[in-house]
Order: sequence, then structure tokens, then C-alpha cells
Amino acid sequence: MSEKRKIYLFYLSFRGNKNVPSWLVYTFVGFMAVSFLISWIFETAVGFAMMGCYPLLFFIVKQSIEIDTDNKLYRYGVDLAGFSFGKWQKLPEIQYVSVFNAQYRSYIDGDSGDYDINYRTEVNLVHGKNRKMTVWVGMSTKHAFNTANYFAENLDLSVLDATKRPFVWLAK
Repeated sequence: MSEKRKIYLFYLSFRGNKNVPSWLVYTFVGFMAVSFLISWIFETAVGFAMMGCYPLLFFIVKQSIEIDTDNKLYRYGVDLAGFSFGKWQKLPEIQYVSVFNAQYRSYIDGDSGDYDINYRTEVNLVHGKNRKMTVWVGMSTKHAFNTANYFAENLDLSVLDATKRPFVWLAK
């Protein structure tokens, strides 16, 4: 009986992410245009109902990163109703795992320039010359360290705790 591969899966934000394929965006725009034309030409509620279904696509489409720690592969994918699409690539030579608090600004009103500052904890796999691959983003520091320890254990890496100064290397 074959062993099941260990694959880490994390859903990234769909909105504002550069890794969302353009074909998916064009499909959404095309779906919206066809729905509008159907409702305009036939003057039926079917086209309007289809336009109402358009926002639901954002709830069933998610962007993800999957990492196969056994075979050292990864892929950025798009999950559409539970089916994942994306090309597997060789995982670069990872140097260490970094956990840190990232600062995000949320603009309240575009005209006044007012904003809120929020902090989120990120887990990154650092490779090359300070290049990073974000594998987890969230509010829970505990969950971030669980994720970092998972990668440290399965990829035989060290963890850098950069959530507070001075930075601390955690024992393997």
C-alpha cells in the first residue's frame, strides 16, 4: 500500500493578489457581460439571476499555495469548488523559516488619508538572497509558530522568531 504524501495547503487572499491567473478574471468578466446581454436582449429575469450569481463565484474560488514536503515541490493554485489547478514546481533551496509581525494599513476614507494600522503574523520560507515565500498569514501567533515548526521539522530548517526584538533563532 502506498504512503500518502504530506502536502501543506494554505488559502491566500483572492483579492489583490498578483498570482491570480488572468484567464480567471477574464472568465468572470465574460460571465458578467453574457449575463447582462441575455437580460437586455430577452428582457428576462434569467440574465439578472445570472448576474446575481456572479458574486458567489468569489466565495467558491480561492487562491492557494500547496507544498509537498516529501518531494520538495510547491504550486500556487486556484481552487474552484474544491478542485485545484496549478503547475507543480521545484521548491527552491530554503535557508530558514521566518515568523514575524507585519504591519498593514487599512485606509478608512480615501479623501482624508485616515487609516488604521493592523498587525498580522506571517510565516515565510526564506530562500536565495532574502527572497521569501509566504506560507501563512493570520492573527494567531500560536498558529504561526505551529506552521513554522511543521516546516522546520519536515524540511530540516531553523526557525527565526522575528516577532520581537532582538530576533531569536529557535532550537530545532
